[in-house]
Amino acid sequence: MGPKVCFYWAVAHPIWEYHFQDEVKQGDIPKSIQIYMHEIGVSTEDAKEHINYLISKAWKKINEACVVDSPIDDTFVEIVTNMARVSQFMHQHGDGHGHDIGGKNKERVTLLLIEPIPLK
Repeated sequence: MGPKVCFYWAVAHPIWEYHFQDEVKQGDIPKSIQIYMHEIGVSTEDAKEHINYLISKAWKKINEACVVDSPIDDTFVEIVTNMARVSQFMHQHGDGHGHDIGGKNKERVTLLLIEPIPLK
């Protein structure tokens, strides 16, 4: 399962990239969904459902790689798994530096640099 964890991350990463872009918030349809709709001839909702299924399937395989014995070093599997986690998080919630997803950048900077840390 070790080498496959890289495969599933490589498959899922571009889907996350397109699936969570700002285009969605502007009403556009991500490319992964458009391509699936065009190739298979399904509705937007069916395509979204399928893309979510692919992401879910990739996560199941990535998580499986974490618990299955493999000739690949556990540290490597952990690194790839963490890359997948960070990748999806960044695409869903933004990196705090690029596009201001959900207007959170100002809030994050304020909390980090201005607001005192509660000591309770």
